[in-house]
Amino acid sequence: MLKNYNEEDFKELTYVACDRLDPGNVPVFLLAAIGYSGVCAGVSLFAVKQNIKYSTGNISNAMINFNRVSLIILAIQIAFAIFYLFPKNNYKFQRLQCIVLSIVAFKISIEGYQPMYFFWADRHNPYYQMNIQTLDNMYKSGILIFIGGIVFLIYCVFRAINRVEKGCLRDDGRGLYDFAKSDKRVNIPIIYVCTMLGGSIAKSLSNGNTATSEFWELLFGILIFAFIQYAMALALPEFFLLTYCKLRFKYFIVSMPKKYRKRVKK
Repeated sequence: MLKNYNEEDFKELTYVACDRLDPGNVPVFLLAAIGYSGVCAGVSLFAVKQNIKYSTGNISNAMINFNRVSLIILAIQIAFAIFYLFPKNNYKFQRLQCIVLSIVAFKISIEGYQPMYFFWADRHNPYYQMNIQTLDNMYKSGILIFIGGIVFLIYCVFRAINRVEKGCLRDDGRGLYDFAKSDKRVNIPIIYVCTMLGGSIAKSLSNGNTATSEFWELLFGILIFAFIQYAMALALPEFFLLTYCKLRFKYFIVSMPKKYRKRVKK
């Protein structure tokens, strides 16, 4: 789809590659991602422990294994973050770094829904006071918001490709993001999320047995997950395009700063 375009068609991304997404800046993002992923994995693990403690049996072995796999993936994520704490590795292996960056960014955009599912699967646990119907309503809204976020990401990716085809990323182009002329389209996902949550709140509050504190905690969590997913959906196309450019064009490979070259020589 982008094979007919050369370096000049992606000129705007060279400034990004040497500024915000300079290889030396990426480790900061990878470390921050570990913190977020660690919280999600920790909350999911807590839900599994609670299920075992109360022997409610609502979380299947498949989901327990899924939690184990997520912990293994987190360990791999930590290994890459440590690897790129060494400055010379950032520049020497920047193609791999960009691939890791894209994968981690996509991962953190959706993994917040993992603990939400675990708590819903364990909804019969006597530890919780929230009405089961309320939890079901919130869960269904979360699923719809998640699916909407995936659709929005796909839209953003095709929009980015379309802007490349229109020459928006050339040196004299308008860039990848032109919010001044697309405010209405950007607001559609926000309206969608608010509608889903609004309907969920209306259904939940209609049940008189709602445990208020747990309800608002869960609602706050879904809002955070939704915000991260939809915000990352806007940023991910830039990550994907830069990864594509680094793999295809040597022009996008950032030179190692002299101070690090000297260390490598020594």
